[in-house]
Order: sequence, then structure tokens, then C-alpha cells
Amino acid sequence: TKANPAQTKELASISHPIRTINPVDTNYQDLAFLKDKLKGVDMVMLGEQSHGDGSAFLAKSRLIQFLHQEMDFDVLLFESGIYDCFNLWKELSETPAKLPNTFNRALFYFWGASNETKNLRTYIMQHAQSARPLILGGFDLQLSGAISGLDRIQSMKLSLAKKNILFEKDCPYFSKIMEDYYQATGEAASKAMSEAHKNVVFDELNTLITRLAGHQKTNEDKILFRYLLGIKTQLHYEWTHHDNMDKRMAIRDSMMAANTIWLKEHVYKNKKIILWAANTHIACNSKNFINRHKRDKKMGDYLKEKYGSACYGVNFTSHSGKTYHMMDGKVFQVNESMDCSIESMLHTTGNPLAFIDLRSISKNSFLNKKITMKLWFYYNETETWRKMTDGIFFIDQMKPITFN
Repeated sequence: TKANPAQTKELASISHPIRTINPVDTNYQDLAFLKDKLKGVDMVMLGEQSHGDGSAFLAKSRLIQFLHQEMDFDVLLFESGIYDCFNLWKELSETPAKLPNTFNRALFYFWGASNETKNLRTYIMQHAQSARPLILGGFDLQLSGAISGLDRIQSMKLSLAKKNILFEKDCPYFSKIMEDYYQATGEAASKAMSEAHKNVVFDELNTLITRLAGHQKTNEDKILFRYLLGIKTQLHYEWTHHDNMDKRMAIRDSMMAANTIWLKEHVYKNKKIILWAANTHIACNSKNFINRHKRDKKMGDYLKEKYGSACYGVNFTSHSGKTYHMMDGKVFQVNESMDCSIESMLHTTGNPLAFIDLRSISKNSFLNKKITMKLWFYYNETETWRKMTDGIFFIDQMKPITFN
């Protein structure tokens, strides 16, 4: 279907042109409209179509700096390991980071080492010991840091030793799992491992978690406790539902939401929070998806239920371009938008960068109906997207992340 001229005209009239996505540019006049749009909001969720979207990383980095400098958002939580990121922030806030791979030890590599997040990483380091730092954290239950299993075991040993728990002695089976965690959670390893072996691992984990429940004095104690809860959850869904991706993702989303709520209520109380995640995780009203595989509750569903209008989701999308595939390290051409899609119509308006606030659109707007967009990876899909997100950040031409 060809683009509707009236719809294109409406899009042009409600779009806020964005001047640049360069995070070095601190003239934020083009983002000033967000001060009105985000009134009463203390949690902003920033998505991305895939984890290889370099242009989106740049745009998010600049937006984060604006939110920190102009709107008093003080916490940035990544879709990365809760314990890994906590340890990274502890290091940054106590000792200025000097090594280029510092962030890679906590964040997934596409955020921790790509050139497109370098300015944001530098910004975080520069403000880490200031009067108003941008506090770094994570909410994922997955292990994200690029450290070896032995290094992770050593870190856990030191933390548990303070509580008179001898990790390798008291948890020999679980300790062995941690030596090569992702190999252990793989489908082949899961099938090869006996149920008795798995039960012993869970018994050790349950005992460890029970003992730690009585040692919740510091934030580090509490983060370690949730870290182990996350490992137990992931082992359970990987071993129980290794052949059901939808089920595994639904459980992960529920746990990421639980971690975020816990962090907001206990560790970062009264602070305004930014979440960095995929579009797929920040969706809300998932029960309304036509595609039944998307109807399981997402992290965004839980956060919206908890915080209502104080939580605002921004989905990033693009008309065409290239992205980086995180699994094979290759760059590939993304699907171009269909003629009838929002991205295609925005493309014709001539603004290469634009923001649309869906909360403030007219009740008669066509955007309240089924429309075609590419918010999930790069597939043109027709859904009632207005129900699933609050804002759209449009980038006409996507460029992939790069590495030195």
C-alpha cells in the first residue's frame, strides 16, 4: 500500500526534528521539548531494534547526557548483569578508570567496547567522582561481563568468605558450573546432565541463598543475593525450557522487571532512572499483540503496571541502512521500510532524525489504529503500536556499531 498523504502530513506536523545524534554536541535545544513531554516521569526506557545499531547507540548516548544534565536523571541501568555492573560502578566511583576495557568487564561487549558508546563511557568516567555522578548499574540476570569463569569464581569466593562461606568447599557442584557458565546452560550440556546432577546444583544454590538471606547489611550483600537468585532462575529456565525460546524470554523479562523494581525501591530510592535495553523488552500491553508469540508479559509490562505514567518508553526505529550482527560479527543490510509504514512516511518528510510523542497525539489520529512499523528487529509488522510504546525516535539511515 502506498503512503497516505494525509497521514504523512500529520506525521510531519507532530514530529520533533532532532538536529544531531552526535553525543559530543551539547547544544540541547533540539531536545528541550522533552522537558514538557517527560513531566512527572522518573523512569525512561530507551530501546533499540537490535544490539548492533550504531546510530541508535549514538542517539541514546546524547539523550542520556541530556537527561542527566538537564532533567536530573542520575541512574543509568543497562540490560547487563546486576552484579557485574554493581562491581564496575564501585570501581569507577572509588578509582578513576584508566583501562580501555573497563566497561567490557561488566557490560555486554557491544555496549562495553563499541566506538559508538565510547563518548558515553568517557562521560560516565568523568562524572563518576563528581558531586552529581551518572550512576551505572545493570538489571539483567544474565552474566554479561567479559571475565573468565575462574575470575568470577574468585570474586564470589572473596565476597562469600566475608560471611564465613567457603564457596568451592560448600558448593562444589555449583562452583563447577560457574567455571564455564554458558557452556553449562547450553542445550547439549543440559541434555547430557542428569536430573540428579541438576538437583544437587539447585540444592547448593538454595542453601547458599538461604544463608545469604541473613546477611543483608550492605547494598553489596543485597546485590549478591539477587545475583544468585538470577543465576538460579536462569539455570532453571535454560535446563527446563531449553527448547522453548518464548518461555525462556518471558521468565527472563519477569526477572529483569523484578530486579529493576527492587533497585528503584531499595538501592536508588527517590532517584530518576534511565534503562538501556532492546525494544523487545520495553514493550507494554503485550497482550494486544496480533502475533501470539509476543503476548507474554515483557519487562515494560511489569514496570508500567507498577509505575504507570511515571514510566516512559522510547522505541528506536529506522527506515533503512545497516546493522551489526552480534552472533557472527558481520554487517548486514536491514529490511527497508514498506511504503505504508511509519518509517517510510517519516523518510519522505525529509527529517533524517525525529521524535514522536505518542502520548500527546489526538484521539482521532491514525496512529491510534493498526500501523506498520519495524520496532522488533527489522521486520515490517502491523500492530496497534500506540498501545505498546510512548515515544518513537526515528533514524532514517541506520549505521552499524564499529570496533577498533
